Amino acid sequence: IVAAASGMPMFGSRRLVVVDGIERLRKGDREALPAALGRLPDSTVVILIADQLDGRLTVTRELRRLGAEIKVDGLPAERLPEWIARRFAEHGHEVSRGAAERLLLLVGPQLSTLAGEIEKTSLYVGEGRPIREDDVNRVVAGGLGGTLEDLLRAVGERDLAPALRALDAALEAGEDPLKILAFLTYRIADLWRAAEGTRDWLRPEVRQQAL
Repeated sequence: IVAAASGMPMFGSRRLVVVDGIERLRKGDREALPAALGRLPDSTVVILIADQLDGRLTVTRELRRLGAEIKVDGLPAERLPEWIARRFAEHGHEVSRGAAERLLLLVGPQLSTLAGEIEKTSLYVGEGRPIREDDVNRVVAGGLGGTLEDLLRAVGERDLAPALRALDAALEAGEDPLKILAFLTYRIADLWRAAEGTRDWLRPEVRQQAL
């Protein structure tokens, strides 16, 4: 990072260096970063991106002292299906509401990750073809979409035996347990929102399960 940021700009007055995921740096490297950045030439602009920083750490306070902190929140949950549809349209595809919700369920609300999966699905389907739920399942879930949906449906319906069978099938197929946990957390949050009446855009199935 320091080597990239220490060079002089070419074809312009500024040199821009973007570092994504600084929270994943080794502790020693992360703690050495503020002092190193403080010695950079004025012609360098460094953008540090992190999903989350611990404000109690000295390194976080030093980085905030050296620069400006800009917090970027994601889109509200109810706007994500619309965003997904717009991104698919940019690639020349129509996408069903069900396919957009399935993609959101499998990937989560991180826009950069969603954009990458949208591009992969577009390449898989081919130019101009509509995007279906089966396409999302094959590309994003590796064919496990049905198993995961069975699990989430059983949990939503409070049906223990089918839920355990679907969970066992997903684990036997090699699905990441933390990913399954993330899906369950996301669905339970949706059920809670539906029960509170704060998410009218949710699928009728989810609203019905929340009753």
